[in-house]
Amino acid sequence: RLTSKRAIIQQREIGVDVPDMLTGLSTSLLQGADVLMIGELRTSEEVRMCSLISQNNLVLTQLHSETPEKAIQRIQDIYPEEQAVLLRRILADKLRGVCAQMLLDRADGKGKVASYGVLIPDKEMRQAIIDGGDILKRKKPLPQGCQTMEQDIQNLFEQDIITEQTKEKAIMELCL
Repeated sequence: RLTSKRAIIQQREIGVDVPDMLTGLSTSLLQGADVLMIGELRTSEEVRMCSLISQNNLVLTQLHSETPEKAIQRIQDIYPEEQAVLLRRILADKLRGVCAQMLLDRADGKGKVASYGVLIPDKEMRQAIIDGGDILKRKKPLPQGCQTMEQDIQNLFEQDIITEQTKEKAIMELCL
């Protein structure tokens, strides 16, 4: 459970407080929530509802995906065909950032280290989302603050934080 410190927090658990995700989202909107923090989105209806909610509210959510660009593609792929154009436009307009992490074995054997992929959409990425295209096929370099998962894995290897074997295995997993 979350505790209120400087804001009013109302938490709803599916199966306890509300029967399903869509009911919980609708209830939150009726109560005037400004920010919605949502667990994993699983269905096209949940993604569609969150896309529509994001027009007037900040929506934070998670998806299981290896990289930020795969997360964006997963959202686009789940849109129903008849609504895809509208929902891609909303996503392109409202998306503020996507992060992904992968835990890798440390070279020193002392646990794991996180590798991060971060995408902060610029005009070129937003247009690719609208067009349903690949957001990494670009004419310009990635915007400041962005990095692909592959870039961060390479950086961890160059800093001797992970081994070459770990680097190769991680990059191979990203290609699957």
